[in-house]
Amino acid sequence: GGSGGGGGSGGSKGGTSLPALSPTGSAPTTGPVSVKEAADLAKSAAENGSGRFRIRNAESISLEGMRAMVTAAGGTPLKFYADSTLNNGAVDVRITVDPTLATKDIKLSASTISARARSVKALFEKWCSNTVQVVSCAQQGSFGMPVEIAVKLDSGLVGKPLVFYSYDKESNSYRKIAGANYWIDGKGFVHFTTEIAVDIVGSEGELVRR
Repeated sequence: GGSGGGGGSGGSKGGTSLPALSPTGSAPTTGPVSVKEAADLAKSAAENGSGRFRIRNAESISLEGMRAMVTAAGGTPLKFYADSTLNNGAVDVRITVDPTLATKDIKLSASTISARARSVKALFEKWCSNTVQVVSCAQQGSFGMPVEIAVKLDSGLVGKPLVFYSYDKESNSYRKIAGANYWIDGKGFVHFTTEIAVDIVGSEGELVRR
């Protein structure tokens, strides 16, 4: 199994097919994922052999919950997809987490259309000449481990070289995310790796000040 390593700058990538980035029949979760719920999800994913499962619209998960997942899976490698969905049920942002790497409680929600995401986008479009897309994560600072984030690529960025930045509103500063290793799947979702959360800016090339 596994989904292959690395991934270059752009292009699509084969390997393990992901669960469809589309609505499913599962009931959305709201609020934090309980330790019992976490263990039950991991146990059934391990029993069906995939080790992969989806959590929709959950607010957060504790370190204890992720450790319970690992224990319940009994050695089966795990990955879970924390999906933040739009009103029509389609996926807005997916955060893929390997619970064996967890070091702390994390918030799982993220948005490309929230007021915060829009204000950060407007700020960068005002000061930089690049086309940008923003994913605003509820998690502040670091996730404490690498996670993969997937989001539908903005039409203005299709076919362009992408660079990802983390923006810190408190200090009003941004820094490039090293090792984003992004790739684009057949449905037009861009996938990239980051440990830094907060507001993530995907830019058409390096940011250029106006």
